[in-house]
Amino acid sequence: MSRLEKLLFQLTIFLIPTNLAYHFYVSESYISGILSDYLIPRIYLSDIPILILLFIWLTKQKLTKQKLLKYLKKPNSLLLLFCFLLVGIRGLLSTRPLAATWFWFKLIELFLFFLWIKIHAFKKWKAKIRNLITLPLALALIFQSLLALYQFTTQRSLVGYPLLGEPTLIINQNIAKTTLFGSLRIIPYGTNPHPNILAGFISIGLISLFLLSRGEKTKKPYHNLLKATTYFFSIPALLLTQAASAWLALLFAILLISLALQASTSPKKLLTTFTSAIIISVIFLLLPTTSKLHQTFQLPYDSSSITRRIQLSNIALTAFAHMPIFGIGLNNFTAVMQNYGTITGTTRFFQPVHSIYLLWLTETGLIGTLPVIYLLWQKRKTIRYSLFTIPFAMILLIGLVDHYPLTLQQGQLLLVLSIALASTPYQNLNVKRDLPTDRQTR
Repeated sequence: MSRLEKLLFQLTIFLIPTNLAYHFYVSESYISGILSDYLIPRIYLSDIPILILLFIWLTKQKLTKQKLLKYLKKPNSLLLLFCFLLVGIRGLLSTRPLAATWFWFKLIELFLFFLWIKIHAFKKWKAKIRNLITLPLALALIFQSLLALYQFTTQRSLVGYPLLGEPTLIINQNIAKTTLFGSLRIIPYGTNPHPNILAGFISIGLISLFLLSRGEKTKKPYHNLLKATTYFFSIPALLLTQAASAWLALLFAILLISLALQASTSPKKLLTTFTSAIIISVIFLLLPTTSKLHQTFQLPYDSSSITRRIQLSNIALTAFAHMPIFGIGLNNFTAVMQNYGTITGTTRFFQPVHSIYLLWLTETGLIGTLPVIYLLWQKRKTIRYSLFTIPFAMILLIGLVDHYPLTLQQGQLLLVLSIALASTPYQNLNVKRDLPTDRQTR
């Protein structure tokens, strides 16, 4: 890896929570005359270092005919490639073909970036991965947290959109607000499109930073100062976002780490506990919830938000039932949702269903969902009993109640980085075995 590649990768890590992008406003981006943010093709600032990295990498590769045939002879590779092509073709025939095709190419970019991380950052650099990720990650956490604290204290933006996509925060605009000590207050965004995304980045970033910092052989004074500064500013910023899903994911990660560090805890028991919790949550989420069910439980928080989430889930299930094989098309949920149900409110509401699982099922159907399940099942034996799987577990948990890990650039990059960490053998990170073996616990 050259110095340029190292710099580009570190820049990408720093720019993960950045919303600055060039937008292509086209007719397909409008729904009944209303501009839908999810249908706008755009190139993010964070795309630039990724695309340069991929260009440098691919131009160095010599994909011979023998290598290509060897890859294509694998049944799993052929199956996944065939299904992915079908998903792309379905997108061309969808209501918004440009939005679908743009997202399809985005998936290719993310997959190639994942491969780049696996091959370059983890496989070759080994222990140096600490310096490669921890420094830009810590700086990004500090910058986002300080900006969030400023936004909450002053109740306005620092600069605005030119500052890495910082939203323009004005109290009378349609932005996230809360009532605190009897007054209406703006919830901080950082440079993200929503406080929940800022919270997700902080919670997953803090855990990743902690895990990558464990077992360091060389502890320089500024390393400890940088980590302490990161924790000092990030935790209050996370609390101010009022994002319950990110809070829950952080508490879940802390609990899992605490259990994992106990020598008497079996890794299989931990894995079974987590898997069971995810399966039960997904099954519950996929149940055809109704307003009658919601009224029965009398939930004690914002009923309008819960009602919208229930209605979005019902719309997703109805759309999937209508097109179960090929789905409605990638990135087309907001474009067709009004055909399958309505959202109660005084204004028109166009957002994806707040679940990455329901959203992927609805948009790609069984042809896109079954291969993913099959791939995860095939890769289950390669997953190490390592603490580095926890960031991936966190984003899966957040994905139960939010869509940004699949729909927005910030969440997509978090997902790619967490998958890369989870699929990397702990030996390559030069750390001690995080969890005891089953033989040790017997």
